[in-house]
Amino acid sequence: VPKRSKRRDNGYIKRPMNAYIIWARKHRSVLAEANPTASQGEISEQLGIEWRKLSEEEKMPYFAESHRLKMEHQQQFPDWEYKPRSRQRKQVSVVAAPEPTAPQNNLMFTGEAVSCALCLRLNEKIV
Repeated sequence: VPKRSKRRDNGYIKRPMNAYIIWARKHRSVLAEANPTASQGEISEQLGIEWRKLSEEEKMPYFAESHRLKMEHQQQFPDWEYKPRSRQRKQVSVVAAPEPTAPQNNLMFTGEAVSCALCLRLNEKIV
C-alpha cells in the first residue's frame, strides 16, 4: 500500500499527528468492533476517556513517535507554518425589531399611578 503524501492536491499541507491521534488511530478500530452500535462521537468520547487513564509511561511511545513525525515534517516542509483556518460563520438574517412602545401603568416611566398589585405594595413602602 503506497503511503499517501502529506500534501493534498490543492497544496494544503497537513499538520504532523500528535501523540493522541497516533494512539487513537490504533485503538479506534478495536473500540468500534467491540461496540458496533456506537456512533463515531461516542467512540471518540470513549477514546478520550481511555487516553486520560493511561500513565505517562504508557503514553511515552506515542509522544516519541509524534516527535519523530514532527521532525520528519520539518525536514520535508522547512518553511511550513501552522495557520489555522477560520471557521465560516453562518449569515444571520437581520429582522427589523418592532418599534418600542412606552410601558403602560409604570410609575418609573410615566409618573402615573401603577395598577400592578405588587407595584402598589412596593410603592406604598417607598412613600
